[in-house]
Amino acid sequence: MPRRGVPRLTPCDAYRLWSETYDAQAENVLLLLEADLFAGLAAQAPVEGGVVADVGCGTGRHWGWLLARRPRLLHGVDSSPEMLSRLRARHPGATLHLRAGMRLDAFADASVDVVVSTLMLGHVRAVDEELREWTRVLRSGGEIVVTDFHPDAFRAGMRRTFRHEGRTFEVEHHAHAVSALRALFDALDLQVMGLGERTFDPSAPANAALARSPHARHAASSTPVVVGFRLRKGVRRFER
Repeated sequence: MPRRGVPRLTPCDAYRLWSETYDAQAENVLLLLEADLFAGLAAQAPVEGGVVADVGCGTGRHWGWLLARRPRLLHGVDSSPEMLSRLRARHPGATLHLRAGMRLDAFADASVDVVVSTLMLGHVRAVDEELREWTRVLRSGGEIVVTDFHPDAFRAGMRRTFRHEGRTFEVEHHAHAVSALRALFDALDLQVMGLGERTFDPSAPANAALARSPHARHAASSTPVVVGFRLRKGVRRFER
């Protein structure tokens, strides 16, 4: 249930508002922890020279990191035209796709080397359909790097919220248990190559400034805030 007095918005409505300030979150603990986790998981993914699809790319928060590794082509996919507009302003030559529905219509079967998706999966109710679509577009031996808001954090009462014009809003979120995700990975022949979690320790000297931030208010040091996986699609014998 939404917190009392805090409206819950669909992701589409939320990011239409949040897009105005999304890139101005220097003290957002969730984003900082996720960026560290993503860099660690993606370091071994075959980004260089590959076709990369950033699903739920938003404003392109990780595009500097990705482009520095010289993919042959980097696609951005998002259901928010406002977020894509912000990305376009930062990367005028970007290849971007506005998504409608569950299908990734811009991509043929087995046409992508790496699927990247960060802090998006929890906004999807039908997670099995979403993962199946990623697997469809991924070539055999290709990889997925996915991060998300940790289900344990959600169960502990933490929420994806943002401020807009003096009001707090909550983004609709679906907590997918890590065990349930791993069962889906197995069913889709996605091998777990890497798994990581990040917690926020407000007592650490390096986090002293962040600990005073309102974004850290609900982040308990014992509760993981983000989770991520690096996955590899199984190689089929007769696929070229």
